This record gives sequence, structure tokens and C-alpha cells, in this order.
Amino acid sequence: KREAIRKELFTVAATARTTKYYRAFDIARNLAGKFRLNRLGLNDGKNCGSGQTIEYILNVANEMINEGYLKFFEQNGEKYIRRLNKTEQKQMKIKFA
Repeated sequence: KREAIRKELFTVAATARTTKYYRAFDIARNLAGKFRLNRLGLNDGKNCGSGQTIEYILNVANEMINEGYLKFFEQNGEKYIRRLNKTEQKQMKIKFA
């Protein structure tokens, strides 16, 4: 489900302004509900905290940051992300499939 997660991250992290960012953990937690696999005997962060699925989504987001598809900043130990807007994508000649 890696490619589906990447596409969904790119869609969900869109903002109207370049100064607006979303908390990465909140996005990952929301997406985990869609991509989580049911596992016997494993809570996987459903009720509280983070789980295997949320950690995986955050790792995918970090890869997308390294590839230049997402922008980020950190504040007080929290990571905030947003996707590149259309102008930034044209300037950097990036096209996300």
C-alpha cells in the first residue's frame, strides 16, 4: 500500500497558503484509519498513542520530504508538513504521479 499512502499523503497535505502547515502526526493518525491492517492481539495505536501503521506513514512522509515533495519544519519536538503548491512544483520541475 506504499504508493497509495504516498498519493494520499500528497493529497491530504495540500494547503491554501505557503505559511500553513499540518502536524505530521495528526495526518498520519487520520490516514492510519484508512490503511491499518487488522492484526490479532495488536492494538496498533487504535485507541491511543502511535502504532506500527502510524510509524510507517511517518517514515513514508520523511522519504517524501527527502525527495522534495513535502516541506516541513519542527517546533517543540513536533514535525509540521505541507505539500508543494503548484507554483513550487513548476519551479522545481517536480511532477507527482
